[in-house]
Amino acid sequence: MTSIVIRDVPEDVHDVLVTRAESAGQSLQKYTLQMIVDNARRKTQREVLEGITQRMSQFPGVSREQILADLRASREEDAA
Repeated sequence: MTSIVIRDVPEDVHDVLVTRAESAGQSLQKYTLQMIVDNARRKTQREVLEGITQRMSQFPGVSREQILADLRASREEDAA
């Protein structure tokens, strides 16, 4: 495994991370590593849209706009 050193962390941010790590029963290193792993494994909006665009080519009768409209409608239904 590789290592990362993060310098110049603002003291208030460090304090918050220490408190959260303690609350989670983890070391600061383990807590921040999990944050980094979770963030890296979460797809960005751009990556999601690129995946949608790629899959759209399999369904030539459906437009990008229709797919995005359907996604928005689905999110609105879930929120209601």
